[in-house]
Amino acid sequence: MENAEQTGEEQNVFPLNVASESIPSRNESARVEQLERLLAQSYTRFALIAKATRQAIWDWNLVTNQVWRNEGFATLFGYTSQDIGPDIEWWFAHIHPYDRARIRDSITAVIASKGHQWIERYRFFDKTGIYHFILDRGYIVYNEKGESYQMLGCMEDITKQKKAKDELLESQHKFKLLSETIPQLIWTATPDGLVDYVNCRWIEYTGLSMEQSKNYGWATAFHPDDLPTLQEHWQKTLYTTNPHQVEARIRNAEGIYRWFLIRAMPLKDSHGQVIEWFGTNTDIEEQKRLAEQLQTLTEQLSVANDTLQLTNDRLSRTNEELDQYVYKVSHDIRSPIASIVGLLSLLEQEELYGQARVYVDLIRNRIGRLDEFIRSVLTHSRSVNTAVTAKPIDFNQIIEQCLEEISYMPDMDKVEIYRQLPASRSFYGDELRISIVLKNLIANAIKYRREEVRCIISIRVCLQGREAVIEVEDNGQGIEEIYQQKVFTMFFRANEKAEGSGLGLYIVKQAVERMGGSITLKSHLKKGSLFTITLPNLQEDDNTQVSDKTDECNVE
Repeated sequence: MENAEQTGEEQNVFPLNVASESIPSRNESARVEQLERLLAQSYTRFALIAKATRQAIWDWNLVTNQVWRNEGFATLFGYTSQDIGPDIEWWFAHIHPYDRARIRDSITAVIASKGHQWIERYRFFDKTGIYHFILDRGYIVYNEKGESYQMLGCMEDITKQKKAKDELLESQHKFKLLSETIPQLIWTATPDGLVDYVNCRWIEYTGLSMEQSKNYGWATAFHPDDLPTLQEHWQKTLYTTNPHQVEARIRNAEGIYRWFLIRAMPLKDSHGQVIEWFGTNTDIEEQKRLAEQLQTLTEQLSVANDTLQLTNDRLSRTNEELDQYVYKVSHDIRSPIASIVGLLSLLEQEELYGQARVYVDLIRNRIGRLDEFIRSVLTHSRSVNTAVTAKPIDFNQIIEQCLEEISYMPDMDKVEIYRQLPASRSFYGDELRISIVLKNLIANAIKYRREEVRCIISIRVCLQGREAVIEVEDNGQGIEEIYQQKVFTMFFRANEKAEGSGLGLYIVKQAVERMGGSITLKSHLKKGSLFTITLPNLQEDDNTQVSDKTDECNVE
């Protein structure tokens, strides 16, 4: 119950008695007439007020127990005049059962205590059965004997305010529950920046109590070097009302400082005015350390990259000089070799006896191997140092040139070569390197042939979209599976009986990769080998490129 003693001014809100001293009159009749006129004016004002307000105004005659209600009552609760009972019990009957006894007792108590004002909150249901939360105020009127005879009041529907208040309380409860659950240090502040709440995480971390942290007490936990910048930033944030974010060190209860990311967001009303600030302090000590380590590693990596770049530049110059030297030396050595071969040819024209013929053949064999090695070195040097160029490829012409260049090899008349080539010249590639690849693969097939069968080499070229797939297959000795991953390394020979240099397949792989292609090997011992090379079409002009949907694998 909320009772309050009515002041003298409140007692005359609805004046029913007028003091005789305030009405000057010549006789009793005039006095009565004036009283009636004043009374009529008073009731007229009351009626107009009761009609104009949206609130429910009631007038309870405590003598007859009859109640009068204004139109606002019907509007507020949906009752018609036929629905409303004339006495006070009808009103009591429509109060929520849990509130009814309390309201009856509170009215009885205020009247018994000669009180002038009665205020209560309770639930009252409308015609549809829905309960409304009501704030009800009543004023008790007494006669000259001090007896109460009238009570006037006003019922205000506060359902929306009650709901809003309950939602606010629930929201505050959820916020507090959330703030006490998450690991961040949570705080709130008034629009002018005074902290009015910190969560338990802040209290546990800093050792400062709620009261010690309020207003600007939180500042004692921040590092002295960071505090000026933090306060300057916070004042600027309060002025601009923009979100706040800054990094600073906060001291824990043991006196150890750790880095935190401080963020604040303003809660604004519909007019853009800040109602409250919500803030979080997130521990970023580990991120800071990792960032510093990353920065150190980045700087070290930058130095290492610079050093590596210098080393690479030196190696590139050294390799270039070495390639030039090898090329020059190899080229210069071929001149005396040619002279030796010429002398051997003259010597072979003479009549040789006994071991002399054997020695001459042995010298020619060794000179041939040396010449082949030098040719391989020169071929590798050309492949490494020559830029890749694109031109239309005539595969048949390249194969003919390769066969002509290796025509000196023994038993060429026992070699059968089959070709399956595209009819068009729509593929663009590097003619030099394609020639190096095919020449080495054909020469290898001849070197490692089986003596017991006729040597058969199949060369197939198929244009598939923007690629050329070249297959070179033989029926030679084959390569054991354990060696197939090593045959493309420098100076490796899977068959020690062969007299090759060990550079051929290494040069092939280097040339293929220089053209942006790839090479694979499938081989079976005593059955033969299949090399598959995939090369990209190097032509950039869309009008001359092979269609992505076109395959050319014609037999020529």
